[in-house]
Amino acid sequence: MKQLILLLMIACAAITCQAQPDSPEAYKKGKVFFGSGGGFTGAVTTWCLLKNGHLYEQKWKDTTYTYLLRAPRKEARAIFKQISELDAKALSINMPGNMYSFVDIPGESENTRVVWGAPGVEVPANLLGLYDSLVRLTRPEK
Repeated sequence: MKQLILLLMIACAAITCQAQPDSPEAYKKGKVFFGSGGGFTGAVTTWCLLKNGHLYEQKWKDTTYTYLLRAPRKEARAIFKQISELDAKALSINMPGNMYSFVDIPGESENTRVVWGAPGVEVPANLLGLYDSLVRLTRPEK
């Protein structure tokens, strides 16, 4: 009887325990932060895509990231391939306007942050393509 109870407890524990997604702060294998903000309120929304495909969101005034979804593996790989082909350090755009968009790529020694939104700022097509791919992940098809 004791063995049956122990077996049931182990089975219940195994069923209820689910692996928690990695947090953006703790994840070390590769990630990209992106988002937009500004305007009258100055509100900023930041998303973080991890290399494993987990997508998180941090809304204005939140102090933590909220897990949203797991991006399809093929899409996550394609985005990180775009990032590796992007010479973000050479871009060095820091021209926010009243409303702005940004991509922040953490590196081993330093982060690369690209910000744009000011009128007249020309943003390279490959950066806009990357940003569009990232934002598309935040709006899953229903």
